[in-house]
Amino acid sequence: MQQSFEYAMGDDNLIEAIDLDFLSKPYDQKIAVAYSTITNLLKQGTPLVYAWSGGKDSSVALDIGLKAAKDFKASGGIVPPFAVIHGNTLLENPEIDRFAREEIVKLREFIQAHDLPGEVEIATPSMSQNHMVNLVGGRTIASLPGGDSKCSVDMKVTPINALKKKVFSRLGVDREPVSVIGTRFDESPQRMKKMLERGESDITPIEHNGSLVISPIANFTLDDVFWHIGKVRNNGSVRTYSDFERLIEVYKDGEGGNCMVLAYADEKPRTSGCGARFGCWACNRVGVDRSMENMLKKDEYAYMRPLNDFRQWIRDTHFDPARRNWLARSTEGGSVAISPNAYGPLHCEEMLKIALTIQIREEIRADQEGREPNFEIISYQNILSIDVLWNRYGYNNALRATEIFREVYRDGLRYEIPRIENVYKSLPAYAEVQVPYEDIHFDGLLNGLRDPDMAILDQERLIEKRGTLYSDVPTDTKMGIDEEGAEMFFGFPELGIDYFLDRMSYNYPAAGVHALLRLGVFSIAKGGHSELDRMLRMGNQLTRYELKDVLHDRELLISKILEKQGLDRQSVRSSGKANHTVSDLFDFEAGSEEISEITAAQFQVMTKVRSLASERENSQTDIFRINDNDNLRKGLFGRTSKEGEEHWFAISPKGVFHKLTLTQTEELSQALKSSRDTEKVFTSALMRPSLDNANIVNIVTFQ
Repeated sequence: MQQSFEYAMGDDNLIEAIDLDFLSKPYDQKIAVAYSTITNLLKQGTPLVYAWSGGKDSSVALDIGLKAAKDFKASGGIVPPFAVIHGNTLLENPEIDRFAREEIVKLREFIQAHDLPGEVEIATPSMSQNHMVNLVGGRTIASLPGGDSKCSVDMKVTPINALKKKVFSRLGVDREPVSVIGTRFDESPQRMKKMLERGESDITPIEHNGSLVISPIANFTLDDVFWHIGKVRNNGSVRTYSDFERLIEVYKDGEGGNCMVLAYADEKPRTSGCGARFGCWACNRVGVDRSMENMLKKDEYAYMRPLNDFRQWIRDTHFDPARRNWLARSTEGGSVAISPNAYGPLHCEEMLKIALTIQIREEIRADQEGREPNFEIISYQNILSIDVLWNRYGYNNALRATEIFREVYRDGLRYEIPRIENVYKSLPAYAEVQVPYEDIHFDGLLNGLRDPDMAILDQERLIEKRGTLYSDVPTDTKMGIDEEGAEMFFGFPELGIDYFLDRMSYNYPAAGVHALLRLGVFSIAKGGHSELDRMLRMGNQLTRYELKDVLHDRELLISKILEKQGLDRQSVRSSGKANHTVSDLFDFEAGSEEISEITAAQFQVMTKVRSLASERENSQTDIFRINDNDNLRKGLFGRTSKEGEEHWFAISPKGVFHKLTLTQTEELSQALKSSRDTEKVFTSALMRPSLDNANIVNIVTFQ
């Protein structure tokens, strides 16, 4: 295998060409290998699980697998159990979601028609993994370009893995299944690099993240993928689960009408602009959702414009310090950190109001047009989940999310997306501090997971866990809201929403949590008593200190806590932590996640640093890239040392130079130690002194 990389310094992504021999094999040879790979696994009795997104690659991989299973059964073979699992984040592009549901019907019909031992399942995130719930609930913030992909793991990877185990356990399979995926070396230089590092092949399963995986179409090019799809479309004799007509329509619209797939007699497929990528409509990890923007050019997709506008509003408000919650969710040594951890209560309320307004307008249009709504943003379960998140930390009045739902759905209130005039590109610099928070009431008997209302009536049921008494509350395998219970809560107002809002009184936010626990609609995870107890103590302290209305204002928050503690400013101490993590330093306007090599802007700064370093004696300057860390791989990291003294810096994709604090340096040091792919892109020789480290930092600043 020959591999070559060419670089062009004038381009943001420096990988210009990759030439790999195995990619040039003819399509017929590649499809034969893929078909043979699946057939051999079937002969070995290997259970398979197809991770199917509905996209072109996973659809082709699934098509090959189903054909191999059908033929193997026809030849007298016994096909081992298999599963097709589709991950639905509940925030999918509505058209992709509709397409996937249509294809799932076809999949089930195909499996049944050929009497194959397969199941088609849909994996969805739990309450704790639901991104919109966590976003509106103030538990997390949006992921922007340069940020981590934890939301993807939470909403897709984890639910799929959990469902995979459940399905094969139900089928009585005690052998580890092999996951069939649609990754291809040809997708991008970044994908190729990761696949090569993992040792992926189209023949032999490999171990990855604790599972066996194989990609039978690893060597397919984009042309091969669309050539296969074209053969299915143009040849009625090629029978599969789908004719792929709708698939091509989706990709065509996602590319603004430029995607053409034609099968020519010379067997050379012609593809043009068929690289559309679809994801969650709320995703801000890409700068611009080009597939959504292209689809919105057609009137039939105009219903999605409010979703795209909402997404942009979330992005535009992300760095506004007045929209953040500055109070940490835990204490350390009795003190609490003051830093912009998540979105503030007022901002979260506004998000919920906007989301529900968009949703009910779609529901009204659907009713007028005699159809089902094209999307749902917030379900009944989600509303109660948000109430739990808001109330357990004291961020909002008891059942405030439920109250907002009634205001929108019954009272007719509507909330438009505000225009944001001043868009912050990053959080303003701040010093993280620790403020005394716990007092003599913090560990009070009824202050945590105890129900004061029931205790006063001597009606509280108790349970002992490791010597501590808690309210005996419903438990389940994981924390969540019962779907049927939520439907009844909103479906029978006189016993549910109206009764709990109008006929019950709540003296503190946590009373909302206790009410839902008593109703049995909310369950905590088994063994989760102490954690919920901790959260409720934090929230009840927030309520006693009357902090809810100042959580968005750093200075007022600090002053209020000190006032309640009876202390002065001398009690505030620095946490010694950086005001940003290293990955946060990178300019989030740098572009999409596809940046993986040195950018032109970084190269210019690196050249400037190199020039400055050349004027110094008895010093050493090194610049690194950490290629195997998704959070840090966009940046360059440098170390300049002289006479035993070291200073570290970072260079963002847009060429912004940052001197690292001590905590950031420690974070980077750990990343370097754990990295298996750190590339040194520059190192200096020992040179004469001229400029000290401070001068480098001062001169190489391009903010």
